[in-house]
Amino acid sequence: KIAENEVEIISSRKLINQVVNQLQLETSYTSKDGLKTVDLYKNSPISLTLEKEYEADQKSSLNVLVKESGFTLIEQGGSKKDFSYGQSIKGSFGIWKLNPTSKLKDFLGKEIMITISPKAAAAELYQKALQVSLINKLAPTISLSINDKVPQRGQDVLNALISNYILASTSEKSENSNMSIGFIDKKLDSLRTELNAAEGAVEVYKSGNSLTDINSESKSYLESSRINEMKLNDTKVQIDIIEGNFTNTFQLNSP
Repeated sequence: KIAENEVEIISSRKLINQVVNQLQLETSYTSKDGLKTVDLYKNSPISLTLEKEYEADQKSSLNVLVKESGFTLIEQGGSKKDFSYGQSIKGSFGIWKLNPTSKLKDFLGKEIMITISPKAAAAELYQKALQVSLINKLAPTISLSINDKVPQRGQDVLNALISNYILASTSEKSENSNMSIGFIDKKLDSLRTELNAAEGAVEVYKSGNSLTDINSESKSYLESSRINEMKLNDTKVQIDIIEGNFTNTFQLNSP
């Protein structure tokens, strides 16, 4: 049952959303190679940054012509407009900007298509592509696989998913430990309060019944009794000595 719960956690939308945000999977870059469309995952000459994202339920796309010092934005109607790298631009999906990557020189003069999907849609897409299964219930082993046309991206998704799962698991254990420690601390504080209250009640009782310090009074009484007994013994000895002298004197003077 525990292993089955872990399967559900790994394939949960929460973890998938974290992976989408971490790898920016809502944005994809492609280029044309003849009649073939090439996915430029980790090979794109430009990188899009959303400075302010608008709520959208549909995909948006940008066609840009890559240049060395900037880029040309090609509108759907064919109109073109030049921009600098790092320049903020307001679009239908938000405020965005493009920055060059280390691959820029390999794509100078080429057209790149950028597709921006709603994050919820991207998360749903990867959640459906993800396959999580329990191989052996007796020795819990979970199998992870994903269908992606770009093997490197699929591998990155799985690695990020495992990393976030471990992080979430560790965080949950730490939180549970902190809760346990907090509960114990509160319990100790409660016991200290109860103990202090009990000691206070005892002191009040002893004070009200002239029992301020029973131990001290007992010791004092015993000491007084011991001293009185010693004095009594001394008196008895003196009496014995006196009686002995009179007897001896009487016997000596007797005819």
